[in-house]
Amino acid sequence: MELAVVETEEQRQQRHDAYLKRVEEAERLEEKLNAITDNVPTKVCNEAGSTAGAGSGSFHQYREQKRRDQIRQAAMERELEEEQAQAAFARKRDALQAAEESKTAKRRAKRQKMKDKRKAKKG
Repeated sequence: MELAVVETEEQRQQRHDAYLKRVEEAERLEEKLNAITDNVPTKVCNEAGSTAGAGSGSFHQYREQKRRDQIRQAAMERELEEEQAQAAFARKRDALQAAEESKTAKRRAKRQKMKDKRKAKKG
């Protein structure tokens, strides 16, 4: 006949505290990992290798390397242009929205003024 192990409230609380501590530690490590991955620059392989001036046998490697680098730079420029276009669009949209809001407020005030005049005339 086996006896059931009864856990005291203190033991349960200690086990729960240990669990919470492990969870907090995991969250802290996850935040640290995210910060590291965000701040560490991405590795660019063979950006400017030593094949540039090697010799005639390495010319094809150099040409391929140059092509890859040109593609990478073009992609970076495209991305920059897209970001600038998005920012310009957002600025223009915000300016138009603010102008439209001011016009609407002005018209609303005018309508309210006319309404008040009509009320005063009636009453």
